[in-house]
Amino acid sequence: MLLLMCSVPGSTQQIQLDTGLDRGVEARKQHVQLLTDSVDVPAGRAQEIELRFRVQPGFHINSHTPHDELLIPTSLQVAGNGVRVGGERYPSGSAFRLPGGGDTLDVYQGEFRVHLSLTAARGESTL
Repeated sequence: MLLLMCSVPGSTQQIQLDTGLDRGVEARKQHVQLLTDSVDVPAGRAQEIELRFRVQPGFHINSHTPHDELLIPTSLQVAGNGVRVGGERYPSGSAFRLPGGGDTLDVYQGEFRVHLSLTAARGESTL
């Protein structure tokens, strides 16, 4: 979940990214961590932002375009008021061969970045 807040009246909005850890509820163990703390976007016009993620060592997740239609692709689902997503751009995955000579998967490991085109309204909004 992402939280969009206006720091001062004007044309710049700050997006504070909410990992769920500051809500007083212990987050369940995640193998993917959001590294981006916050970003500034101008109100009323499209701005590309970059979200940085890290997959814990020893783990991988499917890329946004896995080779098998039965595999679930990585995707961001954005919902909220006051912010409109105009597009998203995912990185290419890397090849990962399953142990024992299994299939080769298209995955994200380590750090990866997703770019979003956002348009933010003035005032406080939640994304």
